[in-house]
Amino acid sequence: GAGDDDLPGSSAAAASHSSPARTAPDLEAAAAPAPVSVAVSMHAWVDGLDALEMRQEWMLCLSGDVTHRSASEAECRRHASLLGELSDVLLFDTLIGDDDRKNAKNWLRLRNGPLLSFDSGLAWRHGPLHVDLDILCGVNRWRGWSPEEWAHWWEDTMETRARLRGCKRICRFRRETVARLRELASAPAGHTLGAKVGEAISADLIHPVFERALYSCETAASAARISSPAEEPIRERVTDSVRLAQQLFLDGLDLRLRRILQHIDQCVHIRGADFVYL
Repeated sequence: GAGDDDLPGSSAAAASHSSPARTAPDLEAAAAPAPVSVAVSMHAWVDGLDALEMRQEWMLCLSGDVTHRSASEAECRRHASLLGELSDVLLFDTLIGDDDRKNAKNWLRLRNGPLLSFDSGLAWRHGPLHVDLDILCGVNRWRGWSPEEWAHWWEDTMETRARLRGCKRICRFRRETVARLRELASAPAGHTLGAKVGEAISADLIHPVFERALYSCETAASAARISSPAEEPIRERVTDSVRLAQQLFLDGLDLRLRRILQHIDQCVHIRGADFVYL
């Protein structure tokens, strides 16, 4: 943008004779902002992974529907260790609001080893205070969805929610997992799950990481215009991009924890502790 007369210590004529012509790339380079350091992480690909077959029998065992001929209680007990792993992963996903493990391809385990809880990129995608206990229903295959329905599971519409009628939330959990969750839920202020997470991430290179998330906040404006053939009002929708305070996310963890424990208590009330705890 500056002309030759703005060059310090030289005139326009002197500058034109003493300096070579500056090309467009030179000018672009001169105008480029100073480099910014951004912290990133690189992860090597993990070898030795196996896909876990998300058998329908596991859902029948975890939901308590063991009257089905393919899932006897004796068989469920024989696989208690695996069922406990499945339950733990679904509980963790519910705590962070990650519904991406509806896809069976996202269930992997180390060869001859434990299940992996990985790729939580969709955690908190519905915001910090949204509670979705239907994550406890597991994979789409367990819900009896068709492949066409699977392709649209992410559409948060009334039609999609209606298709969740086949959803059966798991009702069996590891005793030690539930004991730890209860301990966190009854902890005094400053020692709750949310507080512990806040403390753990306070030294993160990109702290406060939650406040870097950008959310679309959609609101319905008044029905000011009528343009459909049936003369039905059409609501204008206004979308704003917002960032949310980290404390909301930490409070949301404690809220979800309470809701999860309420669900577990209901399972115990209906089916009994001996059945619920693995």
